[in-house]
Amino acid sequence: MNNSTSDSYESILNIIEFYRIQPRIQDLQIEKIEEYLILMSAHYIESIREIDDCIGLSEPACLEDIIDVLNSYLSKVGEELEKIFPGDINVFVPVNIHSNAGIIEIQALELYRNFNGGESNLYQIKETLDCLENNIYEEDFAEKLALLTKGLLFKINSNLIVRVDDLL
Repeated sequence: MNNSTSDSYESILNIIEFYRIQPRIQDLQIEKIEEYLILMSAHYIESIREIDDCIGLSEPACLEDIIDVLNSYLSKVGEELEKIFPGDINVFVPVNIHSNAGIIEIQALELYRNFNGGESNLYQIKETLDCLENNIYEEDFAEKLALLTKGLLFKINSNLIVRVDDLL
């Protein structure tokens, strides 16, 4: 388990332990929240491993594989969030891929820009995307996109932990 995944899991355990000692919190509430946090953490850890696998390849990572990892994570977490926050408009929507054809670098950047909310910069990755755009023809573009995706997964996971924590 790498540093960010162990930090995520440790954060979850700290949240649960904090609420266990609170007199107003019922055990059933804690168990339900703990279940969701651990499940979402498992999705996060699995996605990080898949991204690490993309980075660790001897050949350049496939852009479709990187985006598939992000979409898979968003779908899994979105399903869980729908259970926790029924009818919430802030449920994650996977990155919208418009065709079944291969994705080229500029398309990947545009997909990430759209996911980031354009100028609203929801996940604070605009600057990194701009930097990536300047290196679009570099050999290590896919690896840099994978690292960006890894950071994005961390931000989303951290946001989820806070949202679920706010329930209690």
